[in-house]
Amino acid sequence: MELNSSQPAPLTVFSAEGVEEQLGVAATKYCNDRVEIEQGLVRLPQLFEWYHADFGSTDRELLSFVCRQLTGPKQKALMSAIKGGRVPEVQYR
Repeated sequence: MELNSSQPAPLTVFSAEGVEEQLGVAATKYCNDRVEIEQGLVRLPQLFEWYHADFGSTDRELLSFVCRQLTGPKQKALMSAIKGGRVPEVQYR
């Protein structure tokens, strides 16, 4: 659960048989609901700053992880922002 969030994540019970898929669905929903992308700027939930090393040792690795969780226009926007080795500014909120 994310502390200091205006929208705390709902609690969900996962089944042992489907935990990998269920966690993937939860990660996708979390990122799509909370990641904001503008020209040259990506705003991420504070959770990604606290656990940055778990998602990648550099901002580029972190953004690549986040990109894999996104869908639709947000994923396309982030893919465009990080293509060619570029790394947009990352802010945490």
